[in-house]
Amino acid sequence: MSRNRWKLSKPTIAIGVFGLAVGLLAGLTVFTFGQQRPEGARLADPRDSLHVPILTFGPQGPAGLVGAPDDWTHHHLVFSNPGTEEQALANGTHDRWLEIANDPRFILQGLKRNAAARGFGEESTGGAEAREAAKAGHLPLFPIRMPPRPPKGKIKKDWSEGLNAGTINPNTFPAKWSFSTSSASCANDFVIYPTGSAGSTSQASITAYYNLYSGCTGAGTVPKVDWAYNTGGTVSLSPVFSLEGSQVAFVQTSSSVASLVLLRFPLTPPGTGTLGGPIAPTSASSASAYYNSGAGCTAPCMYTITLSGTNDTWSSPYYDSSTDSLYVGDAAGKLHKFNPVFNGIPAEVTSSWPVQLVHSSTNDTTQTASPVYDPSSGKVFVGTFGGYLYSVGSGNQSTTSGTIYGASSRLDTAYGIRDAVLVDPNAQTVYAFVGYDSSSYSGVYQFSTGFTSGYTPKEVQLIASASGKTTLYQMSGAFDNEYYTASDPSSPSGYLYVCTTSGPAQLYQIAISGNAMGTATSEATITGSQSGSPVFGRCSPITEFLDSSATTTDSTALNNTDSSDTITVASGTGFSNNDYIQIYSEIMKISSGGNTNALTVARAQLGTTEATHSSGATVNDIHDYIFLSVFGGVESGCTNASTDGCIMSFSVTNPSAVALSGTSLNVAATQYLAPTGGLIIDNSVVSGILAGTSQIYFLTTDSSASSCTTAGSGVCAVQASQASP
Repeated sequence: MSRNRWKLSKPTIAIGVFGLAVGLLAGLTVFTFGQQRPEGARLADPRDSLHVPILTFGPQGPAGLVGAPDDWTHHHLVFSNPGTEEQALANGTHDRWLEIANDPRFILQGLKRNAAARGFGEESTGGAEAREAAKAGHLPLFPIRMPPRPPKGKIKKDWSEGLNAGTINPNTFPAKWSFSTSSASCANDFVIYPTGSAGSTSQASITAYYNLYSGCTGAGTVPKVDWAYNTGGTVSLSPVFSLEGSQVAFVQTSSSVASLVLLRFPLTPPGTGTLGGPIAPTSASSASAYYNSGAGCTAPCMYTITLSGTNDTWSSPYYDSSTDSLYVGDAAGKLHKFNPVFNGIPAEVTSSWPVQLVHSSTNDTTQTASPVYDPSSGKVFVGTFGGYLYSVGSGNQSTTSGTIYGASSRLDTAYGIRDAVLVDPNAQTVYAFVGYDSSSYSGVYQFSTGFTSGYTPKEVQLIASASGKTTLYQMSGAFDNEYYTASDPSSPSGYLYVCTTSGPAQLYQIAISGNAMGTATSEATITGSQSGSPVFGRCSPITEFLDSSATTTDSTALNNTDSSDTITVASGTGFSNNDYIQIYSEIMKISSGGNTNALTVARAQLGTTEATHSSGATVNDIHDYIFLSVFGGVESGCTNASTDGCIMSFSVTNPSAVALSGTSLNVAATQYLAPTGGLIIDNSVVSGILAGTSQIYFLTTDSSASSCTTAGSGVCAVQASQASP
């Protein structure tokens, strides 16, 4: 059984990119995988050469990109619509546009958000026309927001694997590898979970599962162990993928000393080991031996680099594949850099690094949160338990490596910044989340990526914090599709959603208008999500998910002259009058019909000309959701027992009518902690064994209750699902 991943450990592969608007942006750019880019180097303008290869499209998207990694970093580096290359040239932002268009996370974000809409691999049904329209500059980068649809169904637990007693942080994410952005694979998709337990001969410290889906008929137990390893320490933080998915990096601790671990694992499942009988991977004798896998470091193989003898309890590593660099913090207020990582002989950078974080001439010796690297500014943004936010130069984009460019005033006076910030390289903004500001409120701060010490950020306060609670920290929020599809590339608008920790938990919507935060509105109070005296709720980080999986087929030819047309769709699809649908590059409003075979649509004008479509075009109905978990909660199927938590989703397709979507899911919870870590959600699966179903992956934070489906107790590795409307 072969897992066909993209193997790029050493060779250089150049891929031309026509953006990601259904298919392409207008203009040609290049990014390079598998090769270290020198610090400070900028990708060349592709127009300097006539020999740049053009991107070809296959069933999974860009040729060679066979797979889609999803780890915690993809939830914190986010991209609003950067517009077309012509707009960037006109606005004087072409250099930044090139950096964004060449960033792998931007490319993957576009692929995932357009899983159903882009029409990859459909040359005979309009794919070529979509690309021609894109080159003419007539395509929006991401799908347009649609009006509200019927709520999703019940969130149901598909499986939960006991990992035995351990400790998982509320901001810990699993790492999911999908072989395709548009179909599920029993043989190739896998998910990696840290166990939160010390590795031993009878306990894995990190494990992976494949054969994940309930539809994997005839494949035996769901899921199956892909591999289970004892890496010699405790892994409680989020792992991160190499770009091609054959390696991961993570932090482990042993005797209060943290180490960065690089792990190479087999490409063909099943691998080796079980949770109670793990394999000890070969420990590479040197960094060179790890890189040169033929030198006695055949998978499974690992290499370990200690973090200067310090501990790390909250900072997960951030990997930037464009420069083959990795950043991670420690418990002494230092930010570390590693370069190379996966594509060279791995090493920690020791010139000007690690950076001791300093505010007001005083060292900040507290634990750092997870750092986020901004490819546009070349800066790394990291918060600390001391409550400060820092901007540190990476050495790229004309920054001085290891220089602190900005140190904020104290943003959180009690609990510190515990979760990673959100960074939008296009909007040049940074969002930090706090649970206890100087006025005892939870809130969100908005910074410019160019901020320096003394800069005054914009704050939106949310709710008065409960006093006397030493763990009342705030997890990160998420933007909605309105923000991702904002039409003005220099000044996006949309909404940011945050779940507060003062109880009971409340879901807030913060308006973003012209790239500036506006008012905050409480959209929902999560009943029962509270504990303690005074009461407070506990929320996980928020995950946004765009579901574009409801599709049908147009059976008529559409032309570029009529102002309206009639299309034929399959009955029972749920399309209604005044909905918007997308047919390749064109957004069309249904003016009559609905839930029948005949629909009359009016065509939106996206440019001075329109694309001509041939029969058989895919029609997409798009829905936007946010997912979160809370401690307690009695919303639509959850109970509020002392060990219960609740996972729920809210429809934000129409931001003016946010509503709980479907039935929620009970999960195990430990008092005063979020019931789960971060939630990873599959791409919108439009074909194959799980058509129209969203898969949700997470870890529970419970470390005592026997709450897993399989034998075992404590922390659970869980997959749940929620059906498409």
